[in-house]
Amino acid sequence: MISGNLSSERHQTSERAYLEIYGRTGTLIAELKNLSSTGAFLEIIQGDYIPRKGDLIRVTVPLESLGRTHSVNAEIIWGKSLGVGICFLNRQETMTKMLTQNRAQ
Repeated sequence: MISGNLSSERHQTSERAYLEIYGRTGTLIAELKNLSSTGAFLEIIQGDYIPRKGDLIRVTVPLESLGRTHSVNAEIIWGKSLGVGICFLNRQETMTKMLTQNRAQ
């Protein structure tokens, strides 16, 4: 939960990201455009599905310069054309949202 500060400082970047949408098959390729401690903005560059608000995703970013790969869970909180804003989720938040979505279906 964000305390006091409603928006986190954003940092511009241009990293390749791979998105897996929970409940769907396949992987989308995106460019990570900016990043903060609470979320990010991604632009989809390849794939057959445009994520929608409320979709839960797994974002994987290979950090070649560091020789590491970083993966996080997130929720799509808005989208416009091929751009999407995401909010990072911890493991418990991801599980709670998945259970909530399953009950609503």
